[in-house]
Amino acid sequence: LFKECGKVASALKYSVFTQDQIKALFAVGTRVVRGASWMWGTEDGYGVGTITMGLDMKVGSHTYIGWVQVTWDSGYVSMCRMGVGGFYDLERLNDFDPCDFAYTNKSTSPCHKDAACEPIIGYNFTCLCKDGFAGNGHSCVESSPYIPDQDAAAGVYGDCS
Repeated sequence: LFKECGKVASALKYSVFTQDQIKALFAVGTRVVRGASWMWGTEDGYGVGTITMGLDMKVGSHTYIGWVQVTWDSGYVSMCRMGVGGFYDLERLNDFDPCDFAYTNKSTSPCHKDAACEPIIGYNFTCLCKDGFAGNGHSCVESSPYIPDQDAAAGVYGDCS
Protein backbone atom coordinates (compact mmCIF):
# COMPACT_ATOMS: atom_id res chain seq x y z
CA LEU A 1 0.00 0.00 0.00
CA PHE A 2 2.81 2.44 0.86
CA LYS A 3 4.42 1.93 -2.57
CA GLU A 4 1.12 2.61 -4.35
CA CYS A 5 0.48 5.78 -2.30
CA GLY A 6 3.93 7.02 -3.29
CA LYS A 7 3.21 6.39 -6.96
CA VAL A 8 -0.10 8.25 -6.79
CA ALA A 9 1.51 11.22 -5.01
CA SER A 10 4.30 11.35 -7.59
CA ALA A 11 1.83 11.27 -10.50
CA LEU A 12 -0.25 14.02 -8.91
CA LYS A 13 2.70 16.43 -8.91
CA TYR A 14 2.40 16.73 -12.71
CA SER A 15 -1.40 16.58 -12.85
CA VAL A 16 -1.65 20.07 -11.34
CA PHE A 17 0.04 21.57 -14.41
CA THR A 18 -1.74 22.67 -17.58
CA GLN A 19 -0.90 20.98 -20.89
CA ASP A 20 1.12 24.06 -21.89
CA GLN A 21 3.16 23.81 -18.68
CA ILE A 22 3.74 20.09 -19.25
CA LYS A 23 4.89 20.94 -22.80
CA ALA A 24 7.42 23.39 -21.35
CA LEU A 25 8.60 21.00 -18.62
CA PHE A 26 8.98 18.09 -21.06
CA ALA A 27 10.18 19.90 -24.19
CA VAL A 28 12.38 18.33 -26.85
CA GLY A 29 15.86 17.84 -25.38
CA THR A 30 14.68 17.32 -21.78
CA ARG A 31 16.54 14.51 -20.00
CA VAL A 32 14.12 12.04 -18.37
CA VAL A 33 13.84 8.81 -16.37
CA ARG A 34 10.87 6.53 -15.74
CA GLY A 35 8.16 8.06 -13.58
CA ALA A 36 5.26 7.10 -11.34
CA SER A 37 3.01 5.58 -14.01
CA TRP A 38 5.73 3.58 -15.78
CA MET A 39 4.42 0.22 -17.00
CA TRP A 40 6.72 -0.51 -19.93
CA GLY A 41 9.08 -3.05 -18.38
CA THR A 42 12.73 -2.47 -19.21
CA GLU A 43 12.24 -0.36 -22.37
CA ASP A 44 14.26 2.39 -20.69
CA GLY A 45 17.16 0.06 -19.91
CA TYR A 46 16.85 1.35 -16.31
CA GLY A 47 18.53 4.51 -17.52
CA VAL A 48 18.19 8.02 -18.79
CA GLY A 49 16.65 9.24 -22.03
CA THR A 50 16.03 12.40 -24.03
CA ILE A 51 12.68 13.63 -25.32
CA THR A 52 13.02 13.66 -29.11
CA MET A 53 9.42 14.51 -30.04
CA GLY A 54 7.40 16.80 -27.80
CA LEU A 55 3.96 16.54 -26.27
CA ASP A 56 1.09 16.12 -28.75
CA MET A 57 3.51 14.93 -31.42
CA LYS A 58 2.46 14.43 -35.03
CA VAL A 59 3.49 11.25 -36.79
CA GLY A 60 2.23 11.26 -40.36
CA SER A 61 -1.42 12.35 -40.26
CA HIS A 62 -1.95 11.27 -36.62
CA THR A 63 -1.44 13.49 -33.57
CA TYR A 64 -0.64 11.66 -30.32
CA ILE A 65 -2.28 13.85 -27.67
CA GLY A 66 -0.59 13.50 -24.26
CA TRP A 67 2.37 11.44 -25.55
CA VAL A 68 6.07 12.18 -26.09
CA GLN A 69 8.80 10.22 -27.85
CA VAL A 70 11.93 9.34 -25.88
CA THR A 71 15.25 8.07 -27.18
CA TRP A 72 16.87 6.20 -24.30
CA ASP A 73 20.64 6.25 -23.84
CA SER A 74 20.52 2.52 -24.62
CA GLY A 75 19.39 3.48 -28.15
CA TYR A 76 15.81 2.24 -27.74
CA VAL A 77 13.04 4.65 -28.84
CA SER A 78 9.63 4.60 -27.16
CA MET A 79 6.45 6.63 -26.79
CA CYS A 80 5.51 7.62 -23.25
CA ARG A 81 2.35 8.99 -21.72
CA MET A 82 2.50 12.50 -20.30
CA GLY A 83 -1.06 13.27 -19.31
CA VAL A 84 -3.14 10.95 -21.45
CA GLY A 85 -5.59 9.14 -19.15
CA GLY A 86 -3.98 10.86 -16.14
CA PHE A 87 -0.77 8.84 -16.57
CA TYR A 88 2.73 10.31 -16.37
CA ASP A 89 5.37 7.77 -17.44
CA LEU A 90 8.33 10.13 -17.07
CA GLU A 91 10.12 12.32 -14.54
CA ARG A 92 12.60 15.02 -15.43
CA LEU A 93 16.10 13.83 -14.53
CA ASN A 94 16.74 16.85 -12.29
CA ASP A 95 13.56 16.10 -10.29
CA PHE A 96 14.42 12.44 -9.72
CA ASP A 97 16.02 10.84 -6.66
CA PRO A 98 17.26 7.28 -7.35
CA CYS A 99 17.48 6.60 -3.60
CA ASP A 100 13.72 7.19 -3.27
CA PHE A 101 13.15 4.97 -6.31
CA ALA A 102 15.31 2.16 -4.91
CA TYR A 103 13.57 2.41 -1.54
CA THR A 104 10.06 2.48 -3.03
CA ASN A 105 10.69 -0.51 -5.27
CA LYS A 106 12.36 -2.67 -2.62
CA SER A 107 10.21 -1.59 0.39
CA THR A 108 13.42 -1.46 2.41
CA SER A 109 16.41 0.82 2.13
CA PRO A 110 18.91 -0.31 -0.51
CA CYS A 111 21.72 0.52 1.95
CA HIS A 112 22.82 -0.83 5.32
CA LYS A 113 21.18 0.79 8.37
CA ASP A 114 24.52 2.50 9.15
CA ALA A 115 24.97 3.84 5.60
CA ALA A 116 23.54 6.70 3.57
CA CYS A 117 22.22 6.44 0.01
CA GLU A 118 23.84 9.01 -2.31
CA PRO A 119 22.40 9.67 -5.81
CA ILE A 120 24.77 9.58 -8.76
CA ILE A 121 22.99 9.94 -12.16
CA GLY A 122 19.96 8.32 -13.71
CA TYR A 123 18.93 5.29 -11.66
CA ASN A 124 22.36 5.01 -10.10
CA PHE A 125 23.18 5.49 -6.46
CA THR A 126 25.90 4.49 -4.08
CA CYS A 127 25.76 3.53 -0.42
CA LEU A 128 28.36 5.09 1.86
CA CYS A 129 28.95 3.96 5.43
CA LYS A 130 28.35 6.75 7.95
CA ASP A 131 31.13 8.25 10.09
CA GLY A 132 32.41 5.73 12.59
CA PHE A 133 31.59 2.79 10.30
CA ALA A 134 33.53 1.00 7.58
CA GLY A 135 32.40 -1.20 4.70
CA ASN A 136 30.92 -1.10 1.22
CA GLY A 137 27.62 0.60 2.15
CA HIS A 138 25.61 -2.60 1.94
CA SER A 139 27.50 -4.01 4.90
CA CYS A 140 28.90 -1.62 7.52
CA VAL A 141 30.69 -2.43 10.76
CA GLU A 142 31.69 -0.10 13.54
CA SER A 143 35.27 1.01 13.07
CA SER A 144 37.58 1.70 15.97
CA PRO A 145 38.77 5.28 16.10
CA TYR A 146 42.44 6.03 15.47
CA ILE A 147 43.94 7.62 18.57
CA PRO A 148 47.44 8.79 17.54
CA ASP A 149 49.18 8.88 20.93
CA GLN A 150 47.73 5.61 22.25
CA ASP A 151 48.13 3.67 18.99
CA ALA A 152 51.69 4.91 18.41
CA ALA A 153 52.69 4.10 21.99
CA ALA A 154 51.26 0.59 21.61
CA GLY A 155 53.23 0.09 18.37
CA VAL A 156 50.00 -0.56 16.43
CA TYR A 157 51.20 1.28 13.35
CA GLY A 158 54.90 0.41 13.56
CA ASP A 159 57.80 2.79 13.67
CA CYS A 160 57.29 5.87 11.50
CA SER A 161 60.77 7.37 12.04
